[in-house]
Amino acid sequence: MELQLLIELYIQFQYFHDFIISQLRYINTYTLYSFRKYYQLERRFILEIHLLLMLQLQKLVWISQNINLSLEYAYCCKQSW
Repeated sequence: MELQLLIELYIQFQYFHDFIISQLRYINTYTLYSFRKYYQLERRFILEIHLLLMLQLQKLVWISQNINLSLEYAYCCKQSW
């Protein structure tokens, strides 16, 4: 039961990870075009969003690593039974 829950949680985080990566790609593309057109305030806003997404991605990596460790531990415990 707990192993199934961890696997489902990992899959959900993987989807969220992919979403964040896609948003970062969009912002990077948008930033390249918009820097020539808009003011410093607009650039600062885009950079702040980019930073927030990067921080979320870092948290997600940390959580994913913890889930991976939990899955490995659960697998080892199941094998030892």
